[in-house]
Amino acid sequence: MKKYAMVMMLVGAGLVSGSRAEGTLPVVLSMKGIYKLTNSQFSPDGSKLIVYGFLDNSEKFTMESGIQIWDAQTGKLLHTLGGYKNKITVVKFSIDGTRLITGCGDGTVKVWNPNSGELVSSVRPNTYGIKELAVNSQLAFFATSDSNNNIVIWNTIKGTPVGKIDEDQYGYGMLEFSKDGKMLIHAAEDAVRIRKFDDLTTIKLIKSSGSGMINSDTTLLLTKKSERIDNAANLYNVESGKLSKEFSNLAPGFWNSIGFSPDGSKIWSWEKNGNINIWDSKNTKLLFTMKKGTRVSLQKSFGPDGFSIAAEGDGHSISILSLNDGSLTKVLKGHSDALDHLSFSPDGTLILSSSNDAKIKVWNAQSGMLLASMEQLPNFSKTDLGKIVANKVLSTSIIYPGAFSQVTFNSNGTRILTQTFDRLIKLYDSSSLLSKK
Repeated sequence: MKKYAMVMMLVGAGLVSGSRAEGTLPVVLSMKGIYKLTNSQFSPDGSKLIVYGFLDNSEKFTMESGIQIWDAQTGKLLHTLGGYKNKITVVKFSIDGTRLITGCGDGTVKVWNPNSGELVSSVRPNTYGIKELAVNSQLAFFATSDSNNNIVIWNTIKGTPVGKIDEDQYGYGMLEFSKDGKMLIHAAEDAVRIRKFDDLTTIKLIKSSGSGMINSDTTLLLTKKSERIDNAANLYNVESGKLSKEFSNLAPGFWNSIGFSPDGSKIWSWEKNGNINIWDSKNTKLLFTMKKGTRVSLQKSFGPDGFSIAAEGDGHSISILSLNDGSLTKVLKGHSDALDHLSFSPDGTLILSSSNDAKIKVWNAQSGMLLASMEQLPNFSKTDLGKIVANKVLSTSIIYPGAFSQVTFNSNGTRILTQTFDRLIKLYDSSSLLSKK
């Protein structure tokens, strides 16, 4: 069996950095998001950019939302999708990219054809706001759950409801299909339920907190130990429903303190003392520990053939470590302030980083060479700044000029999307770097 050299990234001190041959990348699109709390994402094939948000009209007590679809290759605006009278809460594509599915705060579900901009359907099954949306990767169905944990099954092509589950218990934010599409996994207040998708009967009931996550092959489940305990988690075997391991003394915040690697074979946990532990998810054996050196928070950044871990620190550098033994192999230096995002390109050959210094950098993952560096300075007005603080998007103590809310590659690595907290969105052409791998 082929073995991959899996790596992780940790901000801190270490070895010498790679040589530099940096330049800038062409800007395909530069825009200020027209909606408050703007969000953006790529289509599955990376050819389209979706920008959405809402306009909060406090005087009329309305939150009118909208969606823009941009051509990620040319930067041309393709479609503007409207008709929303409340905040858009969830947006997902169908697996083949032929449908754009949205859920709204007033319970409305709209299904669009993103190629033509045509509205396929608009249905409001109830008045509870849509919280979660899961797309079946094998069958032409999707599922939604609302704030009252009512679950509706939909036909993806027609955008029509075909089934419903009424739990009448508050949902805690987990709704997933199994990898083979045969199971629906969802959380309620008292337990995680695993159902057969063909008849929606419950086949497993795991008594645990409703907050949780599933690994990529849907064999393992991580949940908060309880809603009252924020620094402990439980690992369950999905097939048997049995508890495999308890994790305690985690750093505050379940979603930022533990998680799976992309292939599901490893678990990382961030301890209260600042150490990061790497575990084998099958036998729950501790593989190694990275000693503390983090300053603000832990961010996950995974390589496609394994995973990496990025932790903000004072060193402003990126350390490359082997997942086999935790050994440090390389350090990338170039940022002058703390990092806020790190990620690999889909093929694992490039590393993308952003920092409080308002710089976005692209590195060769093997050589450590700095390939490109761009500066993106946002422009906060006093009015926008006050609203950002009021909405708790940022606390006053960490508002800085280079605050990036999103930095990511598209699915083929040819485009880089960056977004600042003042809604400045830029799309860079990174296709030229793929030949420098």
